[in-house]
Amino acid sequence: MIRLKASNATKPIVRVRQKNSSIPRELVAVKIRKADGSVKTMHNVEYYPREPIQISSSIIAAEVTLGRTASYLLAHVSDFSEAPKRQIVPITASLLRGNAVASGIANGSKALAYAKAGAYALFAGGLVGSIASAYAEAVSDALVVSTPTALSVTRGYAAGASVGSYALFAGGASDTAVSTTVNTYTTTLVRSTPTALGTARRGAAGLSGATMAMIAGGLALDGYTKKPNVDLYTTALVRSSGTSLGNQATSTFGVVGAAALTGGFILYALFGNFEIYNLSGVKQTTIVCPLFTPGALQTICAATLEGQQAALFMMRYEKNMNMVTSVFRINSSFVFHQEVVATFSFEDGIGMGIGKHAFFPGEERTAMMPALQPYKQV
Repeated sequence: MIRLKASNATKPIVRVRQKNSSIPRELVAVKIRKADGSVKTMHNVEYYPREPIQISSSIIAAEVTLGRTASYLLAHVSDFSEAPKRQIVPITASLLRGNAVASGIANGSKALAYAKAGAYALFAGGLVGSIASAYAEAVSDALVVSTPTALSVTRGYAAGASVGSYALFAGGASDTAVSTTVNTYTTTLVRSTPTALGTARRGAAGLSGATMAMIAGGLALDGYTKKPNVDLYTTALVRSSGTSLGNQATSTFGVVGAAALTGGFILYALFGNFEIYNLSGVKQTTIVCPLFTPGALQTICAATLEGQQAALFMMRYEKNMNMVTSVFRINSSFVFHQEVVATFSFEDGIGMGIGKHAFFPGEERTAMMPALQPYKQV
């Protein structure tokens, strides 16, 4: 990063990101110092893309599920080379990739759910082919993998969320039915089964607020019919119903484009609209992002940043017969800020933050290998 400041007080103060091997230099801030000495921001970028991190040189096809311990971002990924099990690849807040550890989950499985309970990252459920699983595993901050009690019902596409001292897995589906079942795990990995969801569904958004977990929207078994229901769980696992969603954005696996912030919950609702909920699960308003006018949405991924003060949304959509990608930041007051766009083949799904970085799962374009696109705070 370099900073240029003109001696003439009426000229701009400019910050420019240094050019590296693959990402061109970008203007990240322009401010004007006015005659009275005050500074007016004309253009500001807080996050910019770093080099994509290839998850593993041995992985040739994958579905990536992200999780967190205190010290690591975890990429839980299928390895279709010769390994019989999935791998868990740890990445530090300084972008160092550690040695992969073996998962007990069958290779080729998909539709895992993630939630955090105390020091543990928990991954549960999933599908191997069309066969639903109840398997659960926990990863400690020392990267030790253990096997707590399995889910009480086999299912993939469950929603994962955290509230208080609990990791929560809600709903999901087998090949024949959708579920209302909710399982929770304590910080000592004790499983319980609190009050079920009000409506059975798969692929709901699991959002982790400070005092409330929100299970929002979802799909019927057909993977197409939308379920706008909202369920809320307190830190004591008391369930209530929230305001139903209006028009939720979904992919084949469920709700996409949702984040929990200190100011409330935000969910993308198509055509540039976002639905805002307070921390009690009551819908407050629908706002329109002023930074873009999307056409047909192709891909969306949201990454909540550490501390839940902001989230990054990466979106690809069709506009005037061209594919356009936008990246923007939403702060806890639900104000939008444009960020630098990375030329990265990202996926529908759930991104995640650690330290000063946000990560999006996808595929590195040159190597065509599963990768993560980190965004770093300026």
